[in-house]
Order: sequence, then C-alpha cells, then structure tokens
Amino acid sequence: MNLSTPSAVTASMSASVHVEGGAAWQHALQQYDKGTVAKRLIALQDCYGININLCLLFDYLDTQGFVFNDQCFSHLAEAINASEQQLARHRAARRTAKETQPTRYQALLSEELELEKQQHGIIIDYLNQTTNAVKYRVCEANVKPPHALTDYLTWKSVPDEQITALRAQIESIQQQ
Repeated sequence: MNLSTPSAVTASMSASVHVEGGAAWQHALQQYDKGTVAKRLIALQDCYGININLCLLFDYLDTQGFVFNDQCFSHLAEAINASEQQLARHRAARRTAKETQPTRYQALLSEELELEKQQHGIIIDYLNQTTNAVKYRVCEANVKPPHALTDYLTWKSVPDEQITALRAQIESIQQQ
C-alpha cells in the first residue's frame, strides 16, 4: 500500500486514534442493509475469506479520513482470530439449521449478530489502542485519501473488478 500523500492532502499521525464504536456500528448496520451490499459482501466472504465487519468498518473509517499502514490488516486479523473462528463455527451451524430447523435458524441469526457486534468491539478496542492509523485532512474538495476498504480487499486478493463494483455500490448508497 502506498501512503504517499498528494500535496493537497495533509497527513498527521495521531498518538492515539479514537474511533467512535457506536457510530461505526450504526454505519455498518445501515450499509449492510442497503441494496445488495450484504449479498456482495457474503459472496466475497465465501470466496476470499474477507471479514465483513472489517469491510464495513473500513468503509466508515474511509468517510472519517483514516488510512492504515501495511501491518494493520495482519495485526487486526490476529486480534480477531479467536472471534473469527467462533463466528465461522456459528455460521456453519446456522447454515445447517436453515434447511432443517427454521426456528433454530432465526435464533442463530440473532446470536450471530450479537457475535458480530462483539467482534466489532474487539476491532474498535484494538484500533483505539494502537497507532496503525493515519488520519488525513483533505484540503481540496476533489482530492481523496487512499481507501482503507480498497486496501484491505486488495490485501485479501479480491480481484480489482470486484473491488470496483463494491466501492461503486457503496458510494452510490452514500450519495443517496
């Protein structure tokens, strides 16, 4: 990832980055529920092992002007490894129940949302305790800093055309 900044963008390293967890979670819920974002993210999760929580959080942090150094993605993956394993087991049980036990499936779906929220908290705590983020202040209207979401998806080896399609879908929702 290239963190070189155009002359119109000023970068400042913060000794402690503060990410507002509640606002980030609300953003994630809103983005996930719009259009076909959920369907696209689930497909990317199944094909490339992306973490939907991280995608939605990075989208939020993009709107707040944060980018991350190269090590952030691997450090975050390590920080949420146990949570991710728990969620993977839970998702497998939910998928099995979907076809045979509709009532249990609904209960597992609700439980999964709670597990996702707990994981979101782990991510927020990690980000607020590290200095792996740089906050950019955009000085000109048409200059954008690098996208953390795009960088994460590239790190996960998602093809460019799929990244572009997801970014376009999210950006069209944000403009509504």
